[in-house]
Amino acid sequence: MRVSIIVPTLNEESHIVGTIRSLQRLSSEKEIIVVDGGSTDQTAPLACAQNVLVLEAPQGRGIQMHVGALESTGDVLWFLHADTIPPPHALEHIRKSLEARSSVGGNFGLLFDGPSRAARQLTAIYPLLRIIGLCYGDSGIFVRRDVYQSLIARRGLAFKPQRRAVPSQRVTTSTKLPKSRLLGSGS
Repeated sequence: MRVSIIVPTLNEESHIVGTIRSLQRLSSEKEIIVVDGGSTDQTAPLACAQNVLVLEAPQGRGIQMHVGALESTGDVLWFLHADTIPPPHALEHIRKSLEARSSVGGNFGLLFDGPSRAARQLTAIYPLLRIIGLCYGDSGIFVRRDVYQSLIARRGLAFKPQRRAVPSQRVTTSTKLPKSRLLGSGS
């Protein structure tokens, strides 16, 4: 089972290299796709230097994630924020979560880095949100490709590749939360 890791970015130069390197260390078959939404910093060139596919898309996480999904080739799509560091065995957790054909996707628990009160509060709140069935992009949502395609088709959106790779040398065209770290998978 090949996993396509899709990372939407916008001005993430301080995080993107560390995130990509942590993803590259994950064992198992994967592809890493960074989809930049028009960063004005060095996000895209830094990502290109890590030898991953870097695409350009209009700004907005949803459209950026969709552009990445269009270009992806994996059986599973894993959407990950640019400031997120996954656990060392994340891909194995994803595969195990999807062993049963009836399982269509899932997400991870979170641990927010830092000693701040906000980090502690967010770390405490996220498990409660999962209990009531809420998950947010910070939690590394993953879904089977065929399920994603089915959902997109129902919404009337096209699902056909439109390659728009960013050149490796040049890209044309709220409140900061603590860095998040994925813990393990859940459904």
